[in-house]
Amino acid sequence: MKNNIRYSVLLMFMIGLCAISCSESISPSMDSCSPSMMNLPGGISVIPFSAHQSYSQPVFVLGRALFYEGNLSGDASVSCASCHKQAFGFSDAGNIVSKGVAGESGMRNAPTLINSAFQASFFMDGRSATLERQIEDALRSPNEMYATDSIVKKAVMNSSRLSQLWKQAFGEQEIALGGVSMAIGVFTRMIVSGSTPHDAFLAGNQSALNQREQRGKLLFDGKAHCVKCHGGPHLSDGLFHSTGLHTHYYDKGRYYVTKSDADIGTFKTPTLRNIALTHPYMHDGSLPTLRSVIEHYNVGGKQFINKSSDIIPLNLTKEEMDDLEAYLHAFTDSSLIRNACLSKP
Repeated sequence: MKNNIRYSVLLMFMIGLCAISCSESISPSMDSCSPSMMNLPGGISVIPFSAHQSYSQPVFVLGRALFYEGNLSGDASVSCASCHKQAFGFSDAGNIVSKGVAGESGMRNAPTLINSAFQASFFMDGRSATLERQIEDALRSPNEMYATDSIVKKAVMNSSRLSQLWKQAFGEQEIALGGVSMAIGVFTRMIVSGSTPHDAFLAGNQSALNQREQRGKLLFDGKAHCVKCHGGPHLSDGLFHSTGLHTHYYDKGRYYVTKSDADIGTFKTPTLRNIALTHPYMHDGSLPTLRSVIEHYNVGGKQFINKSSDIIPLNLTKEEMDDLEAYLHAFTDSSLIRNACLSKP
């Protein structure tokens, strides 16, 4: 009963956040939206930007507008925000896979964009080396936005607001997918999380976690050894592993990039930041709840030739699984999902 009440309250809270973040909002002061004002994880001092596009307020403001602009897509129905909703940690919570133009289904579960600025590779198979390349690939993909240079040029030129923002950001530079990707990249790099109960506890605030969450942390770092792949400031090692999710992988993951049989069924470790908001889980969205994920790891996954040697039975009790699940909720950054700098303008 208590769990039902807790999750009902959480659901009502998330619905309220969605109503706020998805509505037209008053533009915040740009002084409060600079990189120096964002909450970074402990040990991280700066947000890295592309060598080809450093941070500037005009480019950030343009990127923010383009991130929420559906007219960039082939049928004017899909924006980046369609699959990366702020209220759900910039994920597509509730959808196993996302829908692109004309209702086309994607191949994989849409991951969160949180702390993308710090990643070394992009997409779950790591096929893109830069965030901006990943953004352009998503814009061009027939299963996602199916954009072209002519479509994005028309979308910007037909909007007096976007035309003005483009000129302020890029001057007379031709409107094309490359520039659109750069601007959205600057905005996306500002989607950073570092203000959670977990972060506060690490910074010395012993009251930031309750007793159950503290017991969960001990399990996370110890018996459950989650920290081996989900450690560090971004709660991800950024590497590729098979977790024994299936006995056969129709989606071969990293193999498509490397063509190595050893990479069949391996996917990039996702961040756990805001993980309580980004269900369903795994690359294919096949596990609906955090509890189902914990139970998957607790039994050691399924037999698969490339399964990581770290995936072994954990033998957690029900109470220990309760504690671990409680700790995963401590990775939720409520300030990020309410941050007006990142909301629809």
